Amino acid sequence: MIVSLASLYDEILTRYVSDLAEARGQALAWWGELVAVEMREGRPKAEAEHLCRMRWPMGAASHPRIVEVYRRYFLEIGRVNEEFLSQEIVDSGFNDPALWDVGPEDEDEIDDGNAVTQPAALLLEGLGRRDMELRNFMLHFVFLPIGMDSEGIIR
Repeated sequence: MIVSLASLYDEILTRYVSDLAEARGQALAWWGELVAVEMREGRPKAEAEHLCRMRWPMGAASHPRIVEVYRRYFLEIGRVNEEFLSQEIVDSGFNDPALWDVGPEDEDEIDDGNAVTQPAALLLEGLGRRDMELRNFMLHFVFLPIGMDSEGIIR
């Protein structure tokens, strides 16, 4: 049975939204405590939040659990894309911009369900069609997951 990229992306997004919603609760509690510590020093809430953002510019979305969830799904989409491209396109190189779909917001064009989408576009822009509250929470999230996999390959 051949599975389209669109259906794989849909399944990944379903899990991502669930995991991100759970992590968001943890992150908001953490952020609230950071701000409360600053307020206990006698600072007004706006100043306390500003001081916290000096260290954690993405606010609650800076929480390590949010970064972990985003990174895990970013890399999963990358693996799915690499597998698809290795089957469909020979010697093109995964990072060739000509291979990328603009993103999930480009719904007016005809799609056979096999347009490759950049992981960041799917995880951030695609989130808006699933959960606007989570989309707004992640609106200013800036992170490019780069690291070595188990074989020492930088990803």
